[in-house]
Amino acid sequence: MDNRAKQELKEGLGRGIKIAGMNGYKLLNSIRISGAVAASVKDPVWKYNKWVERNEPDNFRKVYKWLDVKEYLILKTTGEFIMTEDSAFATLLYDTRPDRRGFSDKLCAMLGVDRQHLPKVVNCTDQVGRITPQAAAELGLEAGIPVFGGGGDASVGAGADQEGSTHIYLGTSGWISTVVRRQVLDTKNMIAAIIGAHPPAERKVKASSKVRLVGGGALAPLTCQILADVLGREIETVPHPQNSGAVEAAIVAAVGLGLLPDLTAAVQMVPVKDRYLPKPEHTAIYDRLFPVFKSLYYNNRKAFSLLNG
Repeated sequence: MDNRAKQELKEGLGRGIKIAGMNGYKLLNSIRISGAVAASVKDPVWKYNKWVERNEPDNFRKVYKWLDVKEYLILKTTGEFIMTEDSAFATLLYDTRPDRRGFSDKLCAMLGVDRQHLPKVVNCTDQVGRITPQAAAELGLEAGIPVFGGGGDASVGAGADQEGSTHIYLGTSGWISTVVRRQVLDTKNMIAAIIGAHPPAERKVKASSKVRLVGGGALAPLTCQILADVLGREIETVPHPQNSGAVEAAIVAAVGLGLLPDLTAAVQMVPVKDRYLPKPEHTAIYDRLFPVFKSLYYNNRKAFSLLNG
């Protein structure tokens, strides 16, 4: 993972009166405004903004707008500079309070980010433009095709976007996500709720009794059964689980086109393909060994630190 911005993180949050190892004033204001804090060296404010500003000043002077990956693709296909709300939240510069949704001038000033670098924020189902003639020629598509904001998670594509529902994505990357009604912060485990493609749905890790498994890992029945046994919960898979992200993109576009009423209704279109029930005798073994698993990080973190230089 990208750990190049260690110095920038230290200078940005590691000075002054501290709470949990971070500058108390910045920590409390970040939590109050965004519901989270840029506490990791991998958070974009440090590696994309401050590290580039310090180490590649010529490139930094050329910056016009800060875009995430899908927003860059939107720019290339439509010529529009936008960011969907879920991507905006991931900058950890976004005010998530209901009456103040938008990039926070206070957080930008506090963390040294140029507010002019941040683009307009739109909903995931908003039509943000149409494919330009140049992009159409390069992609082999027709010019004028509508382009929508899209989402960065897979809860809709997993059919797990209802309050209390949980999905695990197991593929090139991986995560566990549970939909909750309101934004929450678990300071003990350093977990914060995020904004997903469905705006009212924010997430933290607290699995429900049934868990949807998507991503390429869900193609292997053995993996599904192991997860059921380890978690002690029923695992559900969906058709073509490796394409759950594409399914979500199609659903978001369909809602944007008015072909579906909303994302909640669209989730019902994602059926369960297979179910895997936990085997109690296997779960008992995993439960007995779980304390050993949890001890591995704490017993080896000094060694990991040395290995990482």
